[in-house]
Amino acid sequence: LLMLHSKGGPGALRAQDIDFLRALADLASLAIHHARLFESTRDAACLDGLTGLLNHGAFTTAAEERIAQTLKEGHPLSILMLDADHFKVCNDTHGHPFGDKVLVALARTLKAQVRPTDLVGRWGGEEFVVVLPEADMEMAFGVAERVRRAMSSMRLPAPGGLKVPAPTVSIGVASLEAGGKGFAELLQASDTALYCAKRAGRNRTLRFDPTKPIPEESLPEAES
Repeated sequence: LLMLHSKGGPGALRAQDIDFLRALADLASLAIHHARLFESTRDAACLDGLTGLLNHGAFTTAAEERIAQTLKEGHPLSILMLDADHFKVCNDTHGHPFGDKVLVALARTLKAQVRPTDLVGRWGGEEFVVVLPEADMEMAFGVAERVRRAMSSMRLPAPGGLKVPAPTVSIGVASLEAGGKGFAELLQASDTALYCAKRAGRNRTLRFDPTKPIPEESLPEAES
């Protein structure tokens, strides 16, 4: 909206003045359009199209930067790795549209349980990952348990109108104090804890503990 005030009274603006202002308004409109297009393109490159969370690449970049800063400051930080239990069975039973509803519901549950400063991303398929700055192992475990309980009690509309239980989730938790000194190592620690949770029966949260040996059958070969 462009508002003008002429000190010369009515008719003070000449035709060439009006033409100039129209051209200026057109340029402003074009600049706004390009800015919105840039934001839309940037979001499409960084966000998962289904859940609206950070996608794999954008999350990796943001997490590496956040962890590097945290290491410099000497503050705590933890990671959650989550996976929907028996998700393939869910898709085969109720269809892929229902599976999409599950992923969206899980994304919303995660966003509802974390702080605006936390990073939440869809890692791939039915796997999600969360970075919790300023959170030690116990605090992160509490967040994970709130997410797990919310999903275990959730019911979603399935084809035919019936509401059915959403798949439960298994969660692995790792922290800088117990899981290494970089994003890759911390992610591997949370992933290992996740698959231990799968092997232990699913629908549970497990902490990564580097002092305890990991049974061979608990390493990443568990079915989802």
